[in-house]
Amino acid sequence: MYQVFQASPLYQGIIDAFWTYSHEGLSHVHTLLPDACADIIIDLNVQQGFVSGVMSTFQCRTLGPTVHLIGIRFRAEQLSLLTQAPLHLTKDLRIDISELIPQFGEGILDKLNSSQSISQQLSILETSLATTLRNLSKEPDPLVWQLTREIRQANGHISIKQLSHSVGMGLRQVERRFKKGVGLSPKEYASVIRFCHTKDHIQQFPQKDLLEIALDMGFSDHAHMTHEFHRIAGTSPSGFR
Repeated sequence: MYQVFQASPLYQGIIDAFWTYSHEGLSHVHTLLPDACADIIIDLNVQQGFVSGVMSTFQCRTLGPTVHLIGIRFRAEQLSLLTQAPLHLTKDLRIDISELIPQFGEGILDKLNSSQSISQQLSILETSLATTLRNLSKEPDPLVWQLTREIRQANGHISIKQLSHSVGMGLRQVERRFKKGVGLSPKEYASVIRFCHTKDHIQQFPQKDLLEIALDMGFSDHAHMTHEFHRIAGTSPSGFR
């Protein structure tokens, strides 16, 4: 069972959401789709915490017969506040939390295991997050946060030249800072945002013609949209109807 929980108002500008996932039964393969987010994930079944970096393409994960996960989902640029490492090093990877955010991972498993409810677990995660942020005292990169906001507002249908012009900086400098603070290049990030927006639109309007959707979403034609869906999600647009 998958559940999503909102962060308390104090952390809603940093945390996208909390989530839990539990399952008992046969092992199964779960397909994860890029969503322009990164996650801290605690696997209470195997007693391990790790960071799941921002994804550029789909991943298939085999989950065992007993699964108990609790996670914090961040927009990719938000995760940069918790680590000194450039986030392009985490792209499409899962990294032990002790390697990337040691301050956060210290003692977290013992605290979560001794909790009696999900609300207590979320409180523990928020407290650990607050301590880590206070110790690091890291400021967000205003350039990166501005560009991710512009890309999301355009639903991914924006060129890198437009982004570079909007901040008055060269393409190479924009790309270098963006990859460091997000994990993806601006082009990759925009592609993921456009994919997510298109997928949601297809699911919301299942009877709408796919060519019309493709053109509305900024693809040159139906074939272009189909190619992008296969690359990012491993399936065609019609698979989301």
